[in-house]
Amino acid sequence: MRSKKSKPTKARSVETRNRTKTSKALWGFLIAIATLLGGFVALLALTPRLSVSKQDAIDPNDPFSTPFHVVNDGYLPLFSVRFYMIDIDMEGADGRKGKISGEAYATNWQLARFSAGQPIDLYAGRVIKSSALTSVKLTIIVQYRPLPLIPYNRKWSSRFVTYLGPDNHLHWEQWPGD
Repeated sequence: MRSKKSKPTKARSVETRNRTKTSKALWGFLIAIATLLGGFVALLALTPRLSVSKQDAIDPNDPFSTPFHVVNDGYLPLFSVRFYMIDIDMEGADGRKGKISGEAYATNWQLARFSAGQPIDLYAGRVIKSSALTSVKLTIIVQYRPLPLIPYNRKWSSRFVTYLGPDNHLHWEQWPGD
């Protein structure tokens, strides 16, 4: 015996079409979400990343000969870049305290373009001139434009402080929390 194929009823056909439309709409929504999420992750990967580290002092008797090594660790260059130090608090051997207010910088601490992977060394000795200090705190600021033609400046900062080492010399370390 031959079985007869039943023809789809009109109700099943409408139900199938509705299911197909819902399925297509769901897939379209999921693809849109994945695209937005992928775009967001790509933007995060391209955001500027800067790092600063202290190197060994050129003159062990002069803590201000220590270079602060700033590097653009991002994938894109930065533009109109200025490097400067602010909030410089100092204390002398005699207990007197001092402060350099405002921006302290050297004339060559500016770059039109700070390429990816490019380093620059900043020396506190270019702005601090004293050998009788027992404590110094300062903040290094990097001000830049992420895009060359858009006049939008961003700032990045890192703080450092000196401590008296076992060799009886001042040494730099990054402030806790930075």
